[in-house]
Amino acid sequence: MLEQKFIDMIARDTGLQADQVSVAIGLFDKGASISFAVRYRRDLTGNLGEDKLEAIAQANVDLNALTQRREAILDTIRKLDSPDEAVIQAIEACTDKKSLEDLYLPHRKQRRTSAAAAHEAGLAPLADFLWGGSEPDQSPGEFADTFINADKGVATREDALQGARHILTDRVFSDARVRKLVRERMVSEARITTTTTKLSDGKKTKYGAFYDYSESLRKLPSNKLLTLLHGVKEGMLRMELSVDDASIQEAVCGIYIGAPGSPDEATIRPIVEAAYTRLLRPFFEDEVIALARQHADVNAVKVFRENVRNAYLAPAGGRIPVVSVAAGNHAASTIAIVNGDGEVVSAASVPAPSSEEAKTALSALLLEVMQKHGVASLVIGNGVGSRDIANAATTALGALGNADAFYTFVSEQGATAYAGSAIGGEEFPERSAEERAAIFVARRYQDPLAELVKIEPRAAGVGQYQHDVNQKLLREGLHATIESCVNYVGVDLNRASVSSLRYICGIQYGTAQNIVAKRKESGRFSSLTELLDVDGVGPKVFEQCAGFLRIYDGANPLDATAIHPEAYSLVESIAEKAGVSVSELIGNGEALEKVDFSALESEIAGPLYRANLRSELASPAGDRRKKVVARLFSEHVRDPKDLALGADVEGIVTNVTDFGAFVDIGVSQDGLVHLSELANRFVRDPREVVQVGEVVKCRIIGLDVDPLRISLSRKALLAETARKPRRRKPAEAGAEASKRPDRTEREERPRQRPRRPSTPRDKAARPSRKPNGNERKRSQRPQKVQKVKSKDEQPLNTQLADQLAALKDKFGS
Repeated sequence: MLEQKFIDMIARDTGLQADQVSVAIGLFDKGASISFAVRYRRDLTGNLGEDKLEAIAQANVDLNALTQRREAILDTIRKLDSPDEAVIQAIEACTDKKSLEDLYLPHRKQRRTSAAAAHEAGLAPLADFLWGGSEPDQSPGEFADTFINADKGVATREDALQGARHILTDRVFSDARVRKLVRERMVSEARITTTTTKLSDGKKTKYGAFYDYSESLRKLPSNKLLTLLHGVKEGMLRMELSVDDASIQEAVCGIYIGAPGSPDEATIRPIVEAAYTRLLRPFFEDEVIALARQHADVNAVKVFRENVRNAYLAPAGGRIPVVSVAAGNHAASTIAIVNGDGEVVSAASVPAPSSEEAKTALSALLLEVMQKHGVASLVIGNGVGSRDIANAATTALGALGNADAFYTFVSEQGATAYAGSAIGGEEFPERSAEERAAIFVARRYQDPLAELVKIEPRAAGVGQYQHDVNQKLLREGLHATIESCVNYVGVDLNRASVSSLRYICGIQYGTAQNIVAKRKESGRFSSLTELLDVDGVGPKVFEQCAGFLRIYDGANPLDATAIHPEAYSLVESIAEKAGVSVSELIGNGEALEKVDFSALESEIAGPLYRANLRSELASPAGDRRKKVVARLFSEHVRDPKDLALGADVEGIVTNVTDFGAFVDIGVSQDGLVHLSELANRFVRDPREVVQVGEVVKCRIIGLDVDPLRISLSRKALLAETARKPRRRKPAEAGAEASKRPDRTEREERPRQRPRRPSTPRDKAARPSRKPNGNERKRSQRPQKVQKVKSKDEQPLNTQLADQLAALKDKFGS
């Protein structure tokens, strides 16, 4: 358990009570996961959410590491011949890693330096003499002569004096007071300046805005810093850090010089200037940039995690049969048929609809496949050529004559990664990479979370500079986010893949493999308690994972709910008090009203636990994700040449960054809705307004052809009533007074409620806000994506007819 001073420090940093922090750390130290603590230990933690618990857990890890490092340093210092008690006390009181290392620096074993060589030559007394001033009966030069020793590399008086100066320079560099001062000044005052290089000078690149750029490092947004660093890495930018060096040097001198004109000033000032120029300035320049980079990494990972959460928790189409078409190269696409259980019926390549004859052939094939297998759901990967496939799908659905038939677009991000992955090869060893990609698209529509967990999260395409940030930080953050998503939704124990099970609380990858192997060997699980027979699942693991696993149509109806097995006996007593069986109790609000839940208190069942238990019994949680929203594109937009300034388009948000959101509008390049164009109000964080996977309407306000860049505005299409009224000048107000509506008319206008500031919490658990006018219209739109009319079939040429016949035979087999 952490020391109380560290617990108090965490409480202060997180704005919590020390008791809450202490309880949470106690749970973590006993092996509890964050998701388990959030759902089943609310009463103990004081109803802390994931963000607070994650902050506590990370601080617990960091401060435990600091404690171990501190003890190792103290052990080393105490073994010295004459340990400095003041240093020991300072180290014991230290709560910061960098300050701890600063205190230890003078005592640690140094690499071979000029100062170390001078120490070995015995010049430390000369350094002390110089720093303390000359004595009346001896000059520095005369005292230096006593240290001349050719065998030790000190051949002359100047060699001795130079060696002593090296020692003093190193002492200034190692002084914890100096290091703290220089670090703080550089962090607060440093400016970043960038200029062009030979590679970029006079050229138009994406770094053009930074060719002559300067900004305070402390105020520099994280996304801009990462862009600058990427430009430096590519050789397009030259970056420098500038501070007021003279002012900082003067402040350092002030530590050692009592007052200007002091007798020691002539000796100390040159030493300080040398230490600052040669050692302090370069060292802290790198450190300050590294600190800024670390902060930028944290922000970038935060953005990536939020986008991944929205992508992984995207609405699921459900267990319905699906036909998917994944756009491939210019010569071919791929069709896959997947049944409601996610099993592949068939898959094969088809000619790409690059001509009218090819589109007609594809339409006929889609119609044949959907009629044969009784499928009304058609999903299309949103890659290049998807609009041509959609045209063929329109014809096929029109001829199908099924009012419930529809097609929709599904993101192909991650399909290629899955197709080439070991998991994809294990699942479909006989399938080609293109067929695996089409299968991925179909099953991603059915259950995005179940498919996305099979790929590397960075392949999901929703990150910001994900290849430039600290990869360890990114991996750990993404794992925590995916674990949160999987546990939030829960998994079917009898259908979940190893990729899904490995993210359930307490289950390691090897244990997940054992569960799937047990399922294949002995058949489906009929009870959660059977998990205890699986190698790797003991009582502690079972406690952590059981609440997030589901068994449908099993021996115990509670296994299909989010009620933890630890509460089954409590539920049985509730059913007995209500006079019904457990199965009759579930969903029976009338029976639950008969039970006094306040009298059911136990060690685990506090007020919050009981409230959650009652809610789950009254309405067992099904799929917690939102309903599917159709992903529409404007019918007239198929190619960049179809775009025009001022045109209104519809698309899906594919990525959200600190500076705006990227929207797929159906062409090869996503459009950018800048932060300033997201809403008719000030937006600090784009994630307050849009999320990955959301369908939005925008207006094209900027269009560059080479290279293709599309600027979009969302606020241009928002209701005019949402705009903040312009403040009139007194004269103007008087002139327009007669035009103002009376009070009654004003009160009939819709009033805009101020938006609450966003807080860092689990957005998946955030209550739904009241939709605005556009969103209400969108939500009222039928789920069927396309309403199509029948078209007469066009004649096929001989070659395409032969191809179509062969494909029909393959799908019919």
